[in-house]
Amino acid sequence: MEKPAKDLRQLRCYAADRHDRCRQDYDPGVPYWIHLLITELIAIAFALPKRVRRTLWAHDLKEDTGAAHTDLREAGWSTEEVDDAERVTDEPGTSRAERKHKTVPKTARGGFFSIAPKLCDRGANLIYGLLSGNVGSHKKYKKEHPALKHYLLDTTDPTLLPLWYFLDSLLARRPKPMTAEEFAESPLKKLIEKWKANKEFILNADKKELLPLWIELKAALDAQYK
Repeated sequence: MEKPAKDLRQLRCYAADRHDRCRQDYDPGVPYWIHLLITELIAIAFALPKRVRRTLWAHDLKEDTGAAHTDLREAGWSTEEVDDAERVTDEPGTSRAERKHKTVPKTARGGFFSIAPKLCDRGANLIYGLLSGNVGSHKKYKKEHPALKHYLLDTTDPTLLPLWYFLDSLLARRPKPMTAEEFAESPLKKLIEKWKANKEFILNADKKELLPLWIELKAALDAQYK
């Protein structure tokens, strides 16, 4: 009999701790759980199911920390959630292009519960890139977007269309480069420091308690890109 799944709060703490122990930062001085949090904030903003939110906290564990399927099951994700996460995990390859070429069709075969986490992950990367002035990452994701749409966009299912429109709107913006000094004083940096100071509360928060964090993040994005 399959072991009962653990609470989302426990999964967040496990993922944050495992990335920390592997010294896996998202950006210098930015712990990886910040990225995972932003992916969940997007899922909350677009009213995606809890299964998607749970998968998001697992989606980089295999690729970045070496966690195996059995590790994630033991940590408290369900078999279905681990399968969802593995379908968005990059396949081996000698280049990013090769890895994505192998991975995106696999994600497509997983259907909604694999595609939704992929879109949230892409949205989180785009938001961070825009708010940090990372021109290179924005250009990279813009180049990959047609292939992503080709494999993952299902126009017969309207459920994810608002999220696709949101990604399109992010890609339509032109990132504003900033120096390290400018980033240190940026709204994003201030949000990160605020969230780091409230890590315990955030990792144990419910959906309603996290919604204000999304509003803060979206407000920062809109203010920077009027």
